[in-house]
Amino acid sequence: MPGDYRFTQKGDAIYAFALAPPEDGKLSIASLGSAQSQEAIARVKLLGVGPVAFRRDGDALSVELGAAAARPLPAVLKIQ
Repeated sequence: MPGDYRFTQKGDAIYAFALAPPEDGKLSIASLGSAQSQEAIARVKLLGVGPVAFRRDGDALSVELGAAAARPLPAVLKIQ
């Protein structure tokens, strides 16, 4: 189901596992919006691909996966 995520943490990184591929190539993680978490986010990487564009506002952390969204594997983000 889109919007279904699991999280883990190691050191200063949070790993977000998107359990369903996004239909539009974008992930929106409400629990990491600036209103929910005061921690700063400096970079987001899609594991196996590299850095991806992201934006954070009061509602969510929005991540643009682009062409990588078509991969058959779950998207795993490293958020620092």
